[in-house]
Amino acid sequence: MINRRTFCGLTAGALFGSGLTADQSGSAEPASKLRFTQERTGGGPYSSSLNGRPPHILLISADMVGPDLYHPARPFSQHVRIPAVRALMRDGTFFSNAFCTVPLCSPSRASYLTGRYSYVQGNSERSPEGLATELRKDDIIFPEYLKAAGYITRQVGKCHVGADKFLDAFGDNDQPWDRWSPPVFDDDDFLAYQRALGVKPQKYSREIVFRLQDRATPGNSVGGWVVQEDGKPFPAEAQYSYYLGKKAIETIEGLATNGSLEHHPLYLQLDIFDPHQPFSIPAGMEDRERELRKIMAVPESWHAAKERDFQRGADEPEIVDIYRRYWGIYNPEELINYRVAYALQMELVDRVIGMVLARIPLRAFIRYRSIHVQNLAQSAISAATFGAGNALMLPIGIPFVLGRPDLVPALFAGVFLAMLLDGYLLYRMFDSDVFPATAAWPPGAAPLWLVRLGHRPQLPPVRSPGTARGDDWRAAYC
Repeated sequence: MINRRTFCGLTAGALFGSGLTADQSGSAEPASKLRFTQERTGGGPYSSSLNGRPPHILLISADMVGPDLYHPARPFSQHVRIPAVRALMRDGTFFSNAFCTVPLCSPSRASYLTGRYSYVQGNSERSPEGLATELRKDDIIFPEYLKAAGYITRQVGKCHVGADKFLDAFGDNDQPWDRWSPPVFDDDDFLAYQRALGVKPQKYSREIVFRLQDRATPGNSVGGWVVQEDGKPFPAEAQYSYYLGKKAIETIEGLATNGSLEHHPLYLQLDIFDPHQPFSIPAGMEDRERELRKIMAVPESWHAAKERDFQRGADEPEIVDIYRRYWGIYNPEELINYRVAYALQMELVDRVIGMVLARIPLRAFIRYRSIHVQNLAQSAISAATFGAGNALMLPIGIPFVLGRPDLVPALFAGVFLAMLLDGYLLYRMFDSDVFPATAAWPPGAAPLWLVRLGHRPQLPPVRSPGTARGDDWRAAYC
């Protein structure tokens, strides 16, 4: 059964530290204790001394998340609305002085997946011939150890270290995309998902394009604000990160429904591309954009670069010259647009993370195969708690405070009748717009952000396991 706090609060590192250890030291182990991720070749030796039931693990990665977006030491981070991420920082362990070995997509991923300094030094799209851009077939990534130790391993989203290793770790049904940008125009499942929503593919209504070194010729695009190809608003539900979050939720709910999680622990890896450019800002964020523009300023580092006529500083690496050749930011207005879009994209990522965390089934309700029964039970518990509080406060507490204990019996009788009326109304109003019965009602701040996605009844429902009819995710949070 899933324990929500355990599921969210633990990491792969905690698991390895608690007993699952990779044997990389070459020290002798008794033959009876030594196992291998690749039994035929003897590759990936490890030993396991786990006692009791291993925890479920959810690993969420996001691309190109700068400290300005989240780090408490950066003043601008206080203006970025990321309640789900801040809750994880507050309730878990926050590494405030962490760094990556190579600040580039493929090398950074290769490093944390293998636990080693990476020989992968570039991305496949822009690396010269001969430079390693993918992990080797005989490399072992840590999800392979988890799989060998009995975990169900699943992955959703970006790969970018070579698809072969992800197929080894997550199975033949995995769909990792091995490139730097999301396949928003050629992912068949995503396009089918958009069609089911009645949404057409995206195009830019406002696009941010940087300049080449002559400071006039358009360079590479970094995305921007999107609409449907027919010009209609592009809903957040049809954005690619939201789609990935939905797939992760379906993975959890599917395994919970078929009983797999009662027998095996789960490792789920959700690899979100955003807030990496190119940005895809959907409709519904206009108010936030206006708020951010009021406080956004050009950073001092840009003014310092301008004083040098945008020549590379003594403390800057040579790669800066390459990026300025194609992504030059010479116009302060374009820089403001970029920073606003960057913050909005991160807030969208936070909504997706909150949605995923909120949908992790609670232990107490995992036994209910019907989501409607689950919601009725949750509603009854909530109503009973609220009603009991009123039943004690109104007829007992207030008369005593006023010095009229003689009023207690009469008021108690009235409140009792009111509780009966509340129960009747709850029963009659259940599965209405007031009390929707089509998905779990998660607690916390994350649903508030999802409410802001908007209740759009014209969009078709998303099917959920164990229900006879469709579940509308948006209605669940409204």
